[in-house]
Amino acid sequence: MDAAMIQAIFSNIYAVVAVILLFGVSVFVHEFGHFIAARMCGLVVDVFSIGFGPALWKRKRGNLELKIGIIPFGGYVALPQLDPSGMDTVQGGEGEAVRTLPAVAVWKKIVVSLAGAAGNIVFAFILAWIVYLGGRPQMPGFEGPLVGLVETNTVAYAGGLRAGDMIQSVNGHSVKTWSDFVQVCSFSEKVALRVRHADGVEGEMALTTSTNANAFEIRMLEGVEQGSVCKVKLVLSGSMAEKAGVQSGDIIKSFNGEIVAGRGHMISLVQGRAGMETPLVVERTGVRTELTVTPKMDPDRKLVLIGIEFDSMAATPLEQVKQDASSVFRILKALVTPNEAGNAAKSIGGPVAIFGMFWLYAKASFLLVLGFARYINVNLAILNLLPIPVLDGGHIVFALWQGIFRRPMNEKVIRVLVNGFAVTLITLIVFLSFRDLKVWRIFAKVMAKESAPAAAPAVPGGAAPQPGDAP
Repeated sequence: MDAAMIQAIFSNIYAVVAVILLFGVSVFVHEFGHFIAARMCGLVVDVFSIGFGPALWKRKRGNLELKIGIIPFGGYVALPQLDPSGMDTVQGGEGEAVRTLPAVAVWKKIVVSLAGAAGNIVFAFILAWIVYLGGRPQMPGFEGPLVGLVETNTVAYAGGLRAGDMIQSVNGHSVKTWSDFVQVCSFSEKVALRVRHADGVEGEMALTTSTNANAFEIRMLEGVEQGSVCKVKLVLSGSMAEKAGVQSGDIIKSFNGEIVAGRGHMISLVQGRAGMETPLVVERTGVRTELTVTPKMDPDRKLVLIGIEFDSMAATPLEQVKQDASSVFRILKALVTPNEAGNAAKSIGGPVAIFGMFWLYAKASFLLVLGFARYINVNLAILNLLPIPVLDGGHIVFALWQGIFRRPMNEKVIRVLVNGFAVTLITLIVFLSFRDLKVWRIFAKVMAKESAPAAAPAVPGGAAPQPGDAP
């Protein structure tokens, strides 16, 4: 067994462990939020479970049963005063008779129902802070919808899209990040773009999206990659950049007469200029300065370098969470918009796709997988508050009914609604899982190439990670 194979094995083991831990913690914090709120409000708690169905493991702590269910996609806290036997069958209960328990104030029911989502949001902010302190936005897409590369043999290039263009709107919808742009494109077969070109002139174009550009068959503009602001974080001592007069804080605008539209673009431009004096234009405190630099081959890294490190311009924790929430709400809006609903539904991944993306991002970068976990937690918080009987939002609706009509909703009606929607939800999960089995083919390819994902289904920042190193 050679070193490369051993490294690949350990890489996959790490990825699997990261997936299990992060997804498990995401479920745990949601249910722990319900648990803590229920305890503080004086509610009876029968079961704290990670997973559904028959127990793989369980322990009794007084009147509380701790449990790990055989179906790992979710979890629950059994609160008989909030849900009197409504989910007994789905949760793997033994069908014991409904007990007579003290009534619970409406506000307490609402607080307990909201607490699960609050747990996910708190965890999302913790992850966002880790990413922020890590020095770069782990999910690309927070720097604005700047085009970094347009392949010349594509529909987008023929339509007039160029590197350096800043996308302003898609189909009349304003886009503020690359994630917004990718997401709106995924909903439509044809897109009308309004862009601001690098020379400041604005233009419009109609382009056709394709599912051929990525293994997940999500609609996108083929051959178009994200750009980024090339801001210099550090100039290495004794480097060619230092000799040329490049300073920390400079924004690289052009190299060898070509507009620089991204860090990856800059790296590629440098590679062909080893040993050659090359004009370099930087923007410094709002003023453009012309310099001359001579890139140098680094024999150890086998790269042509000028000796700088880029400032990743990491998004703040609040910006990260706001972008995640915006992405989720945009998907929900698309699902109820007639001309977007079909493609939006195709872009939604089930448990297989979610676990798969966790695995792919874990293999690509520690910060990437933390970012995806942050998105999943924001997603869980929002979706669980939808007014659907089987979710937390359904319990809030039941509590509001009680507050408005001064009596609780009939328990038989609640039971029928909850179990009916539970069966519907489980059916949907099974359907999505079978549909997502194609993802395993993608995983096999990634394992063979040991590469990062090219796109992610229906998540913010679905574009490939931008290089963190500088030329």
